[in-house]
Amino acid sequence: MKKTIITLAVFCLTFCGVQAEEIIKIDMNKAIEIALSKNVTYQSKKHNLEIAEKNIKIANRLKNPQFFAHTLIGPVTRSNNSQIGANIPVEIGKRGVRKKVAQAEYDKAKTELEQYEYNLKIDVMDAYFNILVAKSYYILMQRKERWYKNVLKMAEGKKRTEPRYEVDMLRAKTKHEREKMELNYLQANVNSAICNFNKILNVNEQNISYDTVENSLQDNKELLNITLPNYEHLEELALKHNFELKISEDDIKIANRNVSLARHQVIPDLYLASGYAYQKMSVTDPYQGAYITTGLDLPIFYTYRPEIQKAKIILERLKYDKIGYEDVLRYTIQDNYNRFYLLKKNMEKSRKIYNDMDKILTIESKAYEKNEIRLMDLMGIEDSQQQYMTEYINFVSHYYKAYLELLRHLGCDIKNVQTL
Repeated sequence: MKKTIITLAVFCLTFCGVQAEEIIKIDMNKAIEIALSKNVTYQSKKHNLEIAEKNIKIANRLKNPQFFAHTLIGPVTRSNNSQIGANIPVEIGKRGVRKKVAQAEYDKAKTELEQYEYNLKIDVMDAYFNILVAKSYYILMQRKERWYKNVLKMAEGKKRTEPRYEVDMLRAKTKHEREKMELNYLQANVNSAICNFNKILNVNEQNISYDTVENSLQDNKELLNITLPNYEHLEELALKHNFELKISEDDIKIANRNVSLARHQVIPDLYLASGYAYQKMSVTDPYQGAYITTGLDLPIFYTYRPEIQKAKIILERLKYDKIGYEDVLRYTIQDNYNRFYLLKKNMEKSRKIYNDMDKILTIESKAYEKNEIRLMDLMGIEDSQQQYMTEYINFVSHYYKAYLELLRHLGCDIKNVQTL
């Protein structure tokens, strides 16, 4: 029995070792590169473009000929002819227009793929940043837990004969235990942020987990020092690069082609038939020869007017939608711009406040050791310091989120635009 247990233990340890995830630390640029090259959903989306390309060839198709044979058997052949031939339907003025519609739909599919790629980059940046935020909260709580641990030691070092010794001990111990509980909660948040980051990457590498190279926001100074051009320039970029506008333009292009296609439905289609006919008046006296037949598919009973009117209505609606979105986009960019700079100011001010509070806390901690202030007062100062540091991280988070929201509406990375 003992040998069996040992064998199972060794097997479990070996299996766990094989299944253990490898932690790979990467920076934000590398994360984007990995997502674009390995993201499973993105690879799937690329097939939509291939499908749209095939639709162009489908739209350019020719109608197949129809072969037929009309054969008579018996005495009836002496007064009637038998026939063998082919019927060829010919579309007039439709195939080229239909191909242009498919080409316009291909252009839209290409724009949509570019939009997905761009949004994937923003999603990766967002998920990467969320890890840094979670780690920053965790490090902040680690600092607080260590501080209360030190306060507990100071309280324990007091003389038992001092007033409120036992109460101060209980308060310090309870507060320290409370901070350890909060530390566990924030550790779970870090793990959750890392898992979400890997879900965004979606690279289908089961034994690998990606993490950030930075341990906190403080390790990435670039994130904290983003600058923007003026609002007018941002508006110009948005009107040029915004993907919703591009897709709206593609929809208008498709609608224009559909109007043309609806109008071309009125053009009659041509039917050509030719073949060989033969007839026997007697056994030794056959009649035979070729024949040609032509015909038109005339739109007499139905003139396609509803299709034409519907295509025009859709075109007009899409034009209004584009104008409306442009107006909304201008105000959205203005809102993103103002929000970014106001949050950046708050971030900078909150950083100065918590630095000042840190100095106060250091001074008052020494005062407590000298019995110059009460423990409750010192704990109140620490709680205030914690609040200000938490507010600073919150403002950093809101400031960067505002930046990402602006990038989503711009449709381009302002750092890579040469005019900037």
